[in-house]
Amino acid sequence: MTVKTGLTLWRRLALIVLFQGSLLAAPLPLDDVTDVVYAFQGERLTAVLTRFFADQGVRLNMSDALERDRRTLNGRRSGSPRDIFTSLAESNGLLTYYDKQAAYVYLASEVEHDYLPLNPKYAPRIERALAQMGMMDSNNHTRLYTDAGLAEIHGVPRYVEHARQVINTITDTASQEDNLVIQYFPLKYAWATDRTFNAGESAVTVPGVATLLRNILNGQPTDNYAFGSQAARQTADTARRVTGPEEEDQPLSAESFDTPNRRTGNGPDTYRGEGAASVVADPYRNAVIVRDTPENLAMYNRLIEQLDVPTQIVEIEATIIDVNTDRLRSLGTEWRFEDTENNVDVSSGSSGDIKSDFISALQADSTSVLQQVPGLQIGAIVGDEQRFVTRLRALENEGVLKVSSRPKVATLNDLEAVIEASRSLFVPVEGAYEVDLFEVFAGTVFRVTPHVIEDDDQNRIRLTIAVRDGVVDVNGDMPVSTRNSVNTQAIINEGASLLLGGLEREESVVNEHKIPLLGDIPILGYLFKTKSTSIKRSERLFLISPRLLTPDGTPGLAGYGTVDPWTSSIRSPQLSSSDSGSCPGNCDYEHGDDSSQQY
Repeated sequence: MTVKTGLTLWRRLALIVLFQGSLLAAPLPLDDVTDVVYAFQGERLTAVLTRFFADQGVRLNMSDALERDRRTLNGRRSGSPRDIFTSLAESNGLLTYYDKQAAYVYLASEVEHDYLPLNPKYAPRIERALAQMGMMDSNNHTRLYTDAGLAEIHGVPRYVEHARQVINTITDTASQEDNLVIQYFPLKYAWATDRTFNAGESAVTVPGVATLLRNILNGQPTDNYAFGSQAARQTADTARRVTGPEEEDQPLSAESFDTPNRRTGNGPDTYRGEGAASVVADPYRNAVIVRDTPENLAMYNRLIEQLDVPTQIVEIEATIIDVNTDRLRSLGTEWRFEDTENNVDVSSGSSGDIKSDFISALQADSTSVLQQVPGLQIGAIVGDEQRFVTRLRALENEGVLKVSSRPKVATLNDLEAVIEASRSLFVPVEGAYEVDLFEVFAGTVFRVTPHVIEDDDQNRIRLTIAVRDGVVDVNGDMPVSTRNSVNTQAIINEGASLLLGGLEREESVVNEHKIPLLGDIPILGYLFKTKSTSIKRSERLFLISPRLLTPDGTPGLAGYGTVDPWTSSIRSPQLSSSDSGSCPGNCDYEHGDDSSQQY
C-alpha cells in the first residue's frame, strides 16, 4: 500500500511540473531582436494595441471589457517589440492567450476558474492532447487530479473554453471506444485489398472492400478507381464525431485536436475512422476486420453482403476480317436472302454503290444497322453472330475477304480488356550530340470495357470500344505510319455481336516475274525478269462478340457457344454473274431453323 501511495504522489508531482514547464502555450510571434521606439501622447490603450499588433502582422482579438476600457497612454517605450508588449501588459494588467493564429488579450480581472469531472482512465489521453497542442502557460493551465476525479482549468475565457472542449470531447470519444466491438468479415468473391492490373500501357486499380468502407466512413469518393459497383455508392448513416485538420498551424477549436494515430493507421489497408472506428484489410485470409459500435456493425454486415457477390466474367472475341475491295468490285455479284417474313435482294447494279450492297448483304432479319460511326466507312451492324458468319464465310470462299485472326480474352465485368497484335519499328533520329530512337507503331489494339445490364427477361451488354489500327510502309527511305482509330459504345443483347467495318487500308505490293536461273544472273538478269508494283486496297472489319461465362468457363447463355459458327460445316454458295439473270439450280441452303440464304 505504501508503494502505491508513493507512486501516486510522484505521478502527481511530475504532472504538476510537466504542466508548469514543458506544456507552455506557443509564445506570441513578436520580434525580440530589432529595437523600435513607440511614443504615446494621450492615445487610448485599445488603439495602441491595435496599431502594435498590426505592425507585427498578428491578428488581435480584444475582450469586450478591454474594448470598453478608456485609459490612455503617455510617454515613450523603446526596445524590441516583445519587450515593449511585456512592459505594456505588466503595467496595464493584461493577460494574453495565443492559439497559433490569433492573439486574445484580456484584462486580469477576467480570469476564470472551472472544474470538470475526470475519469482517471482518460487522463493520459488528455495529457497527450494538451501537450501536442501546447495550450498552457503560466497564466493559463489545467491540472488533472486523478485520485479525486477532477480537472481544474484556470485562465482567460478563450483558454478555458478550449480546454473544456478538449476534455469533454476526449471523454466522449473515449467512452464510445469502450463500447466498440471487433467483427471479422471473411470474403468469398470480392477482394479485401486493392488490386492493380496492367491494361495495355496503363495500370488500373480496383479498390477492395476495405478501401470502399474507408472511403464511405471518411466521405471520400472512389471516382479515381475503375470500379462499377452500385453498392459502393451507398452512404453510411454513421454519427459524425469530432475531426480536425492535420496541420500544426491551424487555429485551435473544438475540432482541432485528435486522438493518437487517427487517420494514419499502420499502412494503406488500415483506417481509423471517427471515434476510433477502424477498418483493416487482412490480405492473407482475404477478410475485413471492423472495429465499431454494435449498432453500426449491422450496417457493415449489410454493405459487405452487397459487395461480396460473384463478379461476372465476360469473354471478348474479336474477329479481324480484311475485305478485298478490288475483288468485291470485280465480282459484280448478286446477293439474295429469304426467310418466312423477309425477302432481301441486293445486286451491285441496284444502288451503284458496292459498299451499300455489301452492307445489305451482311444484314439479316435479326440485325440492324447503326448510324455512321466516325472514322468508319461502312458503319456498324448489331445482330446475331451466326447470321454474320454465314455471309462472311460465303464471301471468304470466293476470296472477297480473309479472317486475319480471332483473339479472345476474358475479363471481369466493368474491367477493361486489351487485345493487342502489333509490332514497333524504331527509327534513328540524329541529334546534335546523340542519336535517339523514335518508335513507330504498327498493328491493331482493341480496348473493350464490358458492362452487364441484368434484366428480368434478357441480359444485355454495354460495350465501350476503342480500336486503333495502324500499318507502316517501309518502301521509302523513312517508314510512313498510317493509323486509324475509332471510339464508340453500343448496347447489345447477350448472344449478339457487334460488327464495326470500313477502316480502309492501302498496301504496296511488289511482284517479280523472272525466268528461272537466267533471272538470277547479275546485271544480265534484269533482261529476263520484270517487276511491278500494285496497290492493294482493303477494308478491315471487326466482329466483336461478348459472351457471359460461368465460373467454370462455360458460356452463360443456354445453348450459346456450343457450336463455333466459323468451324461448323457449311455448303459453299453458288455465285451468279449479274448478267446471268437467275440463280442456276436449287439455291436454297438451310442456315438455322427458320432462314435460308440464296446467292
